Amino acid sequence: MSTADTARRRLWASATGVASGVLVHLLVLSDLSFDLFRTATTQGFASNFFDIQANAFLDGRISVPAGSLGIEGFVMGDRTYMYFPPFPALLRLPVLWATGRPGGNLTLLSMALASIVFVVMVVKLFWLVRDVLRGHGTPVGRGEAWLVGLYLAAVIGGTTFTFDVSLPWVYHEVYVWAVALAVGTLYWLVRACLETTPRNLTWLGAFALATIMTRSTGGIALCIAIALAVLWLRRCRPDVPVVLRRWMLACAATPLGVSIVYNMAKFGTPVLFPLQNQVWTEVNEQRRIALAANGGKLSGPQFFTSDADAYLNPAGIRFVDQFPWVTLPAEPARSLNGAVLDQTYRTGSITAFMPLLCLLSILAMVFLWRRRAASETWLLAIAVLGGVLVTSGVMSYGYIANRYTSEFVPALVIGGAVGTVALSRVLARIPPIGRVAVTGGCAVLVVFSLYAQWAVSFAMVATVSRGDDLYRYVSLQHRLTPAAQAARVLTTQSVVPSGGRTDDLMIRGNCDELYLHTGDVYDPWVTVEQRDLVLDLRPTEIVRRGSIELFTIHSPRDDHRVSLETDGRGQARLVLSDSEDELSSRGYWFTFIDGTRVTLGARTLTELGVVTVQSTPGGFAGAVPAYGWSQDWQGSPSWTELSPAIGDTTRTGVDVTRRDTPAPALCASIRAAM
Repeated sequence: MSTADTARRRLWASATGVASGVLVHLLVLSDLSFDLFRTATTQGFASNFFDIQANAFLDGRISVPAGSLGIEGFVMGDRTYMYFPPFPALLRLPVLWATGRPGGNLTLLSMALASIVFVVMVVKLFWLVRDVLRGHGTPVGRGEAWLVGLYLAAVIGGTTFTFDVSLPWVYHEVYVWAVALAVGTLYWLVRACLETTPRNLTWLGAFALATIMTRSTGGIALCIAIALAVLWLRRCRPDVPVVLRRWMLACAATPLGVSIVYNMAKFGTPVLFPLQNQVWTEVNEQRRIALAANGGKLSGPQFFTSDADAYLNPAGIRFVDQFPWVTLPAEPARSLNGAVLDQTYRTGSITAFMPLLCLLSILAMVFLWRRRAASETWLLAIAVLGGVLVTSGVMSYGYIANRYTSEFVPALVIGGAVGTVALSRVLARIPPIGRVAVTGGCAVLVVFSLYAQWAVSFAMVATVSRGDDLYRYVSLQHRLTPAAQAARVLTTQSVVPSGGRTDDLMIRGNCDELYLHTGDVYDPWVTVEQRDLVLDLRPTEIVRRGSIELFTIHSPRDDHRVSLETDGRGQARLVLSDSEDELSSRGYWFTFIDGTRVTLGARTLTELGVVTVQSTPGGFAGAVPAYGWSQDWQGSPSWTELSPAIGDTTRTGVDVTRRDTPAPALCASIRAAM
């Protein structure tokens, strides 16, 4: 095969794999919309943290405004800090400076940029690994090209990296960048060892610095790998000048030093951050219990078995008979061997959701061991070890979440690359029917991973973003699997949903509300639809000066009352107040006209998490939370209770009646299918 043919086959394999993976990746990233500035929630919570940090940098300080980070802020004296390292914030500086600030909706664009970096570095890393193991210019067979395409599709669209881009907020953005930069660091590590030039070392140092300033634990792991690579240079390439070996050592030491200095400036410690100073610790009892049980820390070997069970257990997946058929385990990750965890969520394992890459990585270990006499093998082993060390942070952490499986992606990328090359060599020695069978099996696993990541991402967006996303999710379930969905519908007359299992639907009353069970401990029920509350107000006689309570919107921590205030001169307005009679808002005065009625409406906007109150005439009067948190931060939807006083016309001379309103369309359709 000519050099040109080899180049074309490389290009074909890369393009096919990248296109397949990117297609799924873009579906998740875009959420089937063209909104480049969408946030994880309509309110934008946690989607603007890096923008806040960038604005603080432009003001010449590290600390951010008090209260701007909510429960995620770390209060050190009179200053508030963000615990995330600053690299994604630094990327925003040119944009915020050029646009005059303050930003707040750049997360999706940032994750898109990280995705480009990831795709480029994955492709470059694979072909570099292949050249190390097979030799540069070695022809690429047709079967090998298919394997390469499948590998690239699995990495780009079938890993937690794709799940991460589903929610544009800080919790996921930091992992999108951390994974992309870690893979880039591994590439430049291998490249700089093979071609130890100032240019390659500069790129290695830049990626290592960016990695540690995005995710410190992962960056530290890669700095260790770089230090080991210096030893490899000294042993296997004694021709490399000492000054270049020292330069490579500086590529590890400098990022580590910068990270330590930055963390010291914020928290006074080299690596860790003081969890006792986080606002979340002040408000959450479980966090305080976990800290007390673990000596004031949430890291240590006592968490290893719990983490391993969550992240490595092949049973860490669930297949159901309703759309989307593949989902996360029904229960949050469990604590093992007496470990006291902080927070724990439904978490899929890497072995269940990324089976092909796990199998390829196991094959890579065997392959490298059998070739351990070659010096290049030890170089790749160092890179693989660096990827594995990246996982050390989450494998010893008392907080379990699905996004944390992102930490395994760099190891699966480098391990999968070695395993793909090894598998292609094995297939070249077996009969054609065997090659077709193995390649077909790999294709099935890739398609499964692509679909599984899309499915869990689609469900996660629905329950976090809510509103139209949640309605679309439940509606698709109803259209595609109506019988299976109907079998999981519960009914209740209780004002607050309780009990139930993951993915259950609950209808309250006569389709007054429709809820979905998320399976989470802290946020079990979310509102899909709620019937509008409409009251008709008619003057029965001369409107007197006074006030009458119309209804109360109850939530776990506070109640909000909606009252009608009249002035005795034919005018009235709506007044919203909390349980302590503190005024929330007032509507505009409107005039009662003889023979006409005034309509008052309360509508729940699930995407905003509020109940809006307005009247016609009079207009918008205010909004109150449609969701609340108890003292121990258990989430629950609000509910509305009519006041018994609405039938008393003697107070104001206004007759108040409730109008029958149609049941929400989706709820009515689901109830009819039961």
